[in-house]
Amino acid sequence: MQAGNQPIANHPVQKIGGFEVKAVSDGILTTSLDVLVGLGQSEMERLAGASRTEPIFLPVNCFLLEISGQPALIDVGAGNSLGPTLGKLPENLRTLGVASESIRYILLTYL
Repeated sequence: MQAGNQPIANHPVQKIGGFEVKAVSDGILTTSLDVLVGLGQSEMERLAGASRTEPIFLPVNCFLLEISGQPALIDVGAGNSLGPTLGKLPENLRTLGVASESIRYILLTYL
């Protein structure tokens, strides 16, 4: 996988109960296996298929759905605080015809 600066416009849709959930990319986080905690080096490398010194690319996704007819987001990405390959959420929402300011609900699953 290669990290690029272009927004990722592929928005898979999944029906969950009465909700239609769309995955929306905020971009790709380029990092290393050093961010993993609780695993030994050989186990990390085995699971990732990469050495500790190689960069790994992690997709950062948010999820768009409607609650009572209003757009809602589950998570909001990382913005560009973790590098230039992130912060693509507003642009990717626009490709779906959703303005950031129209989001009525935001559900955070992590800080």
